[in-house]
Amino acid sequence: MAGTRVAYEMNEKNNEQAILKTENIFEKIDDSLSLIKPLAQSAKAMCSSFPQFEDDVDCILSACDLFSELVIKVRTSLMEKINAGGLQDEELKEARHDLRAKVGAILGYSELIQEELMDEDLEHRDTYAKILSNIGEHAKNLIPVIDGLRLDDVVQTESYTTNENAQDNFTLAESNLTYGQQFAHCTVLIIDDSAYNREILSRRLSRYGVNVMTAENGAKGLETVSHNPVDLILLDIMMPVMNGYEVLTNLKGETATKNIPVLMISALSEVDSIVRCIEVGAEDYLPTPFNPVVLHARIKACLEKKILRDREQENIEKLDLARQKLETAIESIEDGFAVFDKDQRLSLCNKPFQRLYPGVEKLGFHGFTYEDLLRENINLHVYFEERRRIEQTNVGVDEEENWIRLQNAHQKAAEPYLIRLHDGRWIEVVNSFTPDGGQVSVHKDVTNRKEDEDRLTYQASHDSLTGLANRADFESCLASSFASAKRTNEKFAVMFLDLDGFKSINDTLGHEVGDQVLIYVSEALKKCIRTQDRVARLGGDEFAIILNAPGTGEDMTKIADRVLESVGDHYLYEGQLVPYGVSIGIAFYPEDGATPETLLASSDTAMYAAKKSGKGHYRFYSEIGK
Repeated sequence: MAGTRVAYEMNEKNNEQAILKTENIFEKIDDSLSLIKPLAQSAKAMCSSFPQFEDDVDCILSACDLFSELVIKVRTSLMEKINAGGLQDEELKEARHDLRAKVGAILGYSELIQEELMDEDLEHRDTYAKILSNIGEHAKNLIPVIDGLRLDDVVQTESYTTNENAQDNFTLAESNLTYGQQFAHCTVLIIDDSAYNREILSRRLSRYGVNVMTAENGAKGLETVSHNPVDLILLDIMMPVMNGYEVLTNLKGETATKNIPVLMISALSEVDSIVRCIEVGAEDYLPTPFNPVVLHARIKACLEKKILRDREQENIEKLDLARQKLETAIESIEDGFAVFDKDQRLSLCNKPFQRLYPGVEKLGFHGFTYEDLLRENINLHVYFEERRRIEQTNVGVDEEENWIRLQNAHQKAAEPYLIRLHDGRWIEVVNSFTPDGGQVSVHKDVTNRKEDEDRLTYQASHDSLTGLANRADFESCLASSFASAKRTNEKFAVMFLDLDGFKSINDTLGHEVGDQVLIYVSEALKKCIRTQDRVARLGGDEFAIILNAPGTGEDMTKIADRVLESVGDHYLYEGQLVPYGVSIGIAFYPEDGATPETLLASSDTAMYAAKKSGKGHYRFYSEIGK
């Protein structure tokens, strides 16, 4: 049956043979239809168990009725034409198209139900699926029979998978026909005058994971494309008013739509139709009824091409935009702007860049490396020299060479970095790498921002009243001293200080006087400690000092005496003597505490021991209890 072909020669001698062949074809069509409709009625009878498919089964029955009516109409018309000796190829082509379209509706709905049944776990599912599978089998067998209605026996048809591997097709549809996230944003427009085709394709493509729009004729399809972004168009060839060829020609003739891939669909599968579509600009051609696997593969291939094409266009637009930005930047940017090639040689720069780095003019404006520019600017004292010393990382290496090596590393990295100039300005350098390995370098004055950041950082780590380090900063420094001492096996000490009689000052003279006393004591502590030490206000009237490399016990005694002397025992406020005292506890690492917490606790304990001795005393933790 699959190989059935009929060739007509319209003359009196062959009319009888043509009539016999045509009748034979329609008898086979009637045989298949007589098998399909009872199966569809059986499926309808089972809809009480499967109510979600009742509308689809009704569509199958309706398509059977329409197909039956069309068969009668076409048979009558063809017989009249044959008897009159005037049968034309176009008439047979139209007959094949209309008949295949109705078969496509029967087959399409039966396949949709089978696919959606795969998601259900219902009683009698297998029985129901078998009925729909048989409907599909008989519908598929109609296609080669209908294709026998032709004058030309030299055709290229696309075979449709038979029922022997139909189950494999549905398994494949379930496991592999989901397009995935890469296509979730894609929109497919279906332009087809057949409501059956539009619904079957819409449901199937939506199931695959793409967005779907439909149009019932070519004019509406073109209007839809003009108002909506579309990634692929499925376009029927034979439509009234404006056929698929005309729509395709219009699409490919417009700049806005010429790059949208078009997949032609038709119940016809003649070579001339395929060639004509490809010549006009279609991506591919797909005959109906649709094989789900072939439909999926071709749509996926078209969408992949569209995505790649869009990415290429996006990259082109980005390059054009980057070029425009570069040109605009060179002409108008207020920040320093420079372009370096893949060898780090300066290609061009703007005036603000030249003003920041006068070495540019000295070296001839272009052609020299970034390292050359660094060295020339050092000679011109452009950079803040103290900043170079702070950034020194390799001990024993020449300071200047080490700093240049560091700046070169910054320049080659993607992260922004800071340079401080001799006049105190902070310059943030942001590099963008070009496709050829070069760099676009922007040098922005961020002095105000840096000062704001430094101020916020200072406020977060310092006491707002006294300007001393706060508890958080002290604990961080203490942890650092522990880490350093563990590496070097060196000792350090902690002094814990508490003012005696401070509560009485606040209660009798007020907090304003109390604050002045705290400020006075803080200034005194700053003056009597060494540069390597750290003094902090822990809160209230408590202070602490980290003494790095404190020396011997005798040295610590001298330091403690100096602190007591510097802090004193009174403060003169508006001519009034405000008395107070200070008690000091001293603890050493590692003997008095193996952790920051225990060492600080030991110094606190020693301080309370000193307080018991009266104002103006200090005690070592190691002496308590002796």
